[in-house]
Amino acid sequence: LTAMAGVDPNDAKTSDAASLNGVDFTQFLSLDEARKLRVGVIRPDTQAAATVASYAEMLGQLAGKELTEAEQQALLKEVVLPQLGGDPDVAIAALKAQGIEVVEIPDDTLPPSFDTAQPQLPYDFQHSIAEFFSGIG
Repeated sequence: LTAMAGVDPNDAKTSDAASLNGVDFTQFLSLDEARKLRVGVIRPDTQAAATVASYAEMLGQLAGKELTEAEQQALLKEVVLPQLGGDPDVAIAALKAQGIEVVEIPDDTLPPSFDTAQPQLPYDFQHSIAEFFSGIG
């Protein structure tokens, strides 16, 4: 939040943020308070399996052979999970190591329209953000 706090003279709604200038929000972080929370981590198992299967089929056709289980696992860890936001087991282990309760949420329990990976930006985002930055003095 510290990096995001600021005032944009072109945006009147940000004037309230002037009072937050220089505030280091990390002072409000507390591991003791975090241990009182239950943190949900979405497990992209279904999405990851489908993506690995798709990639494995394509790569198998290119290689002229079926990928081994070890090759598919490497594909999962090195290519697919990073595209889906990282390995959930790493996040879960890190949270649990700090004493934080974790609720694992299988992606196949979410509504089909719920994005379990990274939210997709609108198609015109690149143009809009370029226009926004060009207007900043």
